[in-house]
Amino acid sequence: MHCPDVTCKVPVAVDELSMLLDQQMLDKFYERTFNLAAELQNDISWCPTPNCKYAFVFEIGETELLCP
Repeated sequence: MHCPDVTCKVPVAVDELSMLLDQQMLDKFYERTFNLAAELQNDISWCPTPNCKYAFVFEIGETELLCP
């Protein structure tokens, strides 16, 4: 993540975010960061159950998913 000022390209470290955001916003940041990282992986899929937020590693030939 970079500084939100359009003229600034300095990266913002996660520990700096923790000093600026409340816990609810920090949790949202972590969730969105995880979701983006998972979407960029070819072997990670989301649980097909409606409203389930679990992701799993997809392996070719695997036909069973055990979602907690």
